[in-house]
Amino acid sequence: ALADAARQSVEGRLAAGGAHTGWSAAWLALLRARAHDGDGLARAARHTLGQFASPSLLGLHPPMRPTPRARAAQCGGCVERRGAAGEGVFQLDANAGLAAALAEALLQSHSAECAVHLLPALP
Repeated sequence: ALADAARQSVEGRLAAGGAHTGWSAAWLALLRARAHDGDGLARAARHTLGQFASPSLLGLHPPMRPTPRARAAQCGGCVERRGAAGEGVFQLDANAGLAAALAEALLQSHSAECAVHLLPALP
C-alpha cells in the first residue's frame, strides 16, 4: 500500500512538470529503481542522459525561467526550462544520482532481514 502511494505521488509530480532538472530526473530514476520498476528506470535514465548530460556525459543544470503562473504572482517557485537539451552548467548531482539509481537496479538490501536482492530493477 505504501509503495502504491509513493508511485501515485511520483506520477502526480511528473504530471505537474517535475523532473525538469538533472538532479530531479536522476532522483526519479532512483525512485523507479527502488520500486523495482525496471522499465520506468530505463525511461528515466534515458531522459536524464538525453536531456541533462553533455556529450561527455557530465550532468548539466539547464537554464530556467519563471512560468506564466509565477509571473502572475501565483507561484513564487514555479519555473520551467528554457533552452535545448545539452545546455546548461555542470552539476554533479545528476551524475551521482544516476549512478546511485543504476546501483539500486543491480543490488538492493533494504529489508529487515538484511536479505540481498540481486538485479531487482532490470528493464
